[in-house]
Amino acid sequence: MRLPNKAKLIVESHEYAIQHRGAQLDKYALWVACAEEHMPYYYGSPKHLILWCPLDDADPPRDGDLEKAGACAAFAAGVLASGQNVLVTCAMGL
Repeated sequence: MRLPNKAKLIVESHEYAIQHRGAQLDKYALWVACAEEHMPYYYGSPKHLILWCPLDDADPPRDGDLEKAGACAAFAAGVLASGQNVLVTCAMGL
């Protein structure tokens, strides 16, 4: 799928994002942080919105995780559709 206005969706591990994109976080209008064990607000910036969507790595998913992930994905899709960049992180980059 081609995104409007060259918007980018980046999915990677929380640790990689902080180590390699720390100074670049302002390039993302939305950061969806899915690692339950990492609180993303420490790295916050007034230039982007942080949506903390803590998901467990359990198989099968916990009750409510699929609905939570769907709601976050829908929100992120709206940001991408507006032409803005979105970063999605979790502990393992999955």
